[in-house]
Amino acid sequence: MLIYRERIEELSYNTRSIITKTDISCALILLKKRHRLSISCIDDIISFLRTLNVPNVPSNWYHLKKNLIATHIPPTQTFICPNCQETSTSSAECSQCSNHFNDTIKPNSILSFSIRNQIERILHYNRDVFRTHRSQAISMKDICDGAIHQKLQNEIQEPFLTLTLNVDGIQPRKGSQQAIWPILIIINEIPLKKRFAIENIILAGVWPGPSKPSRAEMSLFFRPLVDELLTLEQGVTFSLYDDDDDDIFVTARVFLIGACCDKPAQSLLQFLPEPTAEHGCGRCEVSGISFLLRK
Repeated sequence: MLIYRERIEELSYNTRSIITKTDISCALILLKKRHRLSISCIDDIISFLRTLNVPNVPSNWYHLKKNLIATHIPPTQTFICPNCQETSTSSAECSQCSNHFNDTIKPNSILSFSIRNQIERILHYNRDVFRTHRSQAISMKDICDGAIHQKLQNEIQEPFLTLTLNVDGIQPRKGSQQAIWPILIIINEIPLKKRFAIENIILAGVWPGPSKPSRAEMSLFFRPLVDELLTLEQGVTFSLYDDDDDDIFVTARVFLIGACCDKPAQSLLQFLPEPTAEHGCGRCEVSGISFLLRK
């Protein structure tokens, strides 16, 4: 919602901007939320605006919502065949082994979202991320002061962005046996106060459950993400608009430099044993000692 509010404020100061149907739809959504208006009230406001011949006004509340939903790029859904444990593009038959799915053999699915498109959307409202190279930090106050980020600064001359990944399982409701596993990404160059705002979070993928993915399924879950990250590392062109409605094109490379996960999620990502196992450490090969044996 903050993105929409900033866009509306931008339009109020720039009379040359063309107010689109999406802009009006966002303004009406904000108006409804701020004043707790009913849908009937929004329909009356829409009718009033259309009576005044205001251009680009949606015809009603239904078309308003449909217009906003149409602005989002739908995810790519793939299915995991329980027979060959490979991904399939069809929910009826495995595209790898031709195994047929039915009510007793239901494949798990994966939802993948475009990272590039989400970065481009975030850059519309965070232009300062492409500032000049930072100076060498005396003390580490942020991930951008770390050795990996400093190394990228020294080796790469063109603009670049860095990412941090998080993946974890959440329960839809308390006590539920079901679990949803989202892949979330943030841009490290965004100022810390705005970095974790909901409008700056990238949703790279969702494992919709119904249970925790296995290590093999997690590997398939991350395959589209890894492929896109490899492409982003080579450099992509992002299209940004300025105050004069002219497109600005910025070519930048994007690197994933870190992941922040708890131990169970780390074991899935790195194909490690469970954290409570004898060799459950992701950094060394020292055998663990059971707490019960220690007593």
